Amino acid sequence: AQVPSPSLLCRLVDCCAAAQPLRDKMVVRLLASLVLLAVPALPSAAEVYQGEFGQEVLGCACKGGKATHGYCGFHFNMMSDEEKPWCRTKHNCGHSSIKGTWAYCDVRGTERRRANDGKLYN
Repeated sequence: AQVPSPSLLCRLVDCCAAAQPLRDKMVVRLLASLVLLAVPALPSAAEVYQGEFGQEVLGCACKGGKATHGYCGFHFNMMSDEEKPWCRTKHNCGHSSIKGTWAYCDVRGTERRRANDGKLYN
């Protein structure tokens, strides 16, 4: 799809000062439409279990200590559910997100300790 030039938009809508709000709304709508058309379909939120060579596996492996959130734990941030432990995973296994893949871990294998403030921490 060819994007109209700003001069064409200016000719479509009267460029006088009274028409400025209308032109701004029109440009915003046009840009929003173009962005939606340019964004590919988002992948499904389904969890994918795959190993190093793309083979099907029963569970995912955590990335380990060199990666952020590489160990299984209760990672506190605005996007995580503090009630379930999780880790960043190897080989694109697990749930896909902007920061990479991740998977929930078994809560029985994750230790939480109560600190002096009464809250539980890894």
